Amino acid sequence: MARLDGRFPRLIDKLARVQLLVLEDWGNHAFNDQQRLDLLESSKSDTGANQR
Repeated sequence: MARLDGRFPRLIDKLARVQLLVLEDWGNHAFNDQQRLDLLESSKSDTGANQR
């Protein structure tokens, strides 16, 4: 939904500032290609950002 209403870049920025993000309980839902890319982008956005 964030991608559809234009909030996606801000959502990714917010997720990048989180020190620990627990992703659980995905249910029986299989991701489509776009959802897999979104998850990958959100996990890569913080690579090294909190390391000193």
